Amino acid sequence: MDLQQARQHVIELEQQLLDPAVCADTARFDALLDPSFVEYGASGLAAQSSTGCPCKTMQQPGLAAFGFRERIVAGVAILLTYGSTSNERTCNRSSHWVESTPGIWRTQFHQGTQTTPAN
Repeated sequence: MDLQQARQHVIELEQQLLDPAVCADTARFDALLDPSFVEYGASGLAAQSSTGCPCKTMQQPGLAAFGFRERIVAGVAILLTYGSTSNERTCNRSSHWVESTPGIWRTQFHQGTQTTPAN
């Protein structure tokens, strides 16, 4: 997989994390998370999980993601930033993805920072 393919692949994987059906499927969801995964939500609190759906900041009603930008941090790491809107809030988001094995990308970190107040 070349760098352009890796960038597009990571965006597609991030979009899977936004899908409630993927979140509800523990095996599918866990396949996207690195064992060291940590998330910082809008509350500033960290959540760690090796099973289930820790990405509560990603699971907002009517969530739509936009403006994906990816930056190669190292040969096997991509920082993905984007915005999201939902019925409840607007957020800036970032995720750090690593290629743990050739062709297998998993996220190690996610942060959602609220930019507008919740309704």
